[in-house]
Amino acid sequence: MKYFTPDLLARFRSLDDAVAEAASVEWQHQCEAYTKHLKEIRLDLSSGARRVLRRYQFHDAKVLTIASDDVPHFSFFLEIDAQELAHM
Repeated sequence: MKYFTPDLLARFRSLDDAVAEAASVEWQHQCEAYTKHLKEIRLDLSSGARRVLRRYQFHDAKVLTIASDDVPHFSFFLEIDAQELAHM
């Protein structure tokens, strides 16, 4: 992951308040950078991908399977938090 790395997550969860606070500030910057990037590429995405991104947040989704084949197809199967689905 380019924006939310395992290292950043570990620092965000640090018991050292100074480390955690610095990571929190960095996390916010990464959120802004990710949102900007997503806006920049949105029109390059398929209409189906844009529709999915409007409808769901994948922050806490669990990746179940990723697959690709010889043609330009890429599939991924996610498990989305049931609470998130209830709010839709």
